[in-house]
Amino acid sequence: MLTKKMSPLVVALVATVTASSAWALPAATGSSSASGNYNYTLGSKSGSGVGSATDATGAESSISGSGGGFGFDATGEAVGGALKAYAATSFAPGAAIGSASNATGIASFTDYVTFTGGSGTADGLFLSTLEGSLKGGAKGSATYEYNISLFDVAAGTSQLLVSDSHTYGKGKLTVNNAYESDFSFTFGKTYALVATLAASATNGGIANFKDTATLNFSLGSGVGLTSASGYSYGVPAVPEPQTYAMLLAGLGMVGAMARRRMK
Repeated sequence: MLTKKMSPLVVALVATVTASSAWALPAATGSSSASGNYNYTLGSKSGSGVGSATDATGAESSISGSGGGFGFDATGEAVGGALKAYAATSFAPGAAIGSASNATGIASFTDYVTFTGGSGTADGLFLSTLEGSLKGGAKGSATYEYNISLFDVAAGTSQLLVSDSHTYGKGKLTVNNAYESDFSFTFGKTYALVATLAASATNGGIANFKDTATLNFSLGSGVGLTSASGYSYGVPAVPEPQTYAMLLAGLGMVGAMARRRMK
């Protein structure tokens, strides 16, 4: 019998859910990072610089540095269930071989969701958009990587919802992507939605994804979603049974009052 080992990420998610109470979802988490470096030799001049920043809550991380016509600028942000990343570099012509500049911005978000309004298993549609641009240079390039997965934390399995990356050299590429992915779920189970967006650039390239990458679910009629973050992901709220009861009672009272007036 073949046994598939869980990845460290899945093991961590399982541990997180196990440690939580039976009635409460684990807390949603975000993280961001930004890093860059440069080194150059121009004639008799040379220099270098390096920097990095991280934030364990997903708030914006930002770093920049420059010297001798070389430099880097990077940001990452994962707040409000949305991802933003940016990386820009500068590169001076005439530099000696080995001169370089690099920048990377990363945003990551993990939320825990359960699907309500039914029993057994069902299918849904995951929707996402990504907007931004890649600009290369004579010596450089720009890249984005966008990955989203839905983890069944109890079973230790995952469904890949989005996996996309692109590198662009000379010129500029405008990115306006829409993603759709079918997935299956079991009502009442806890799932971890894990999304990561990375932008990187080298030697004059710019990867600009400061526009928000959005995440949404499209579910069947009457199917609801509860998330640890409180985000609805585009799913309309499903009224509770008591809400329906109150609505019917109200309609009954309105009808009774109308009949009395007619008399």
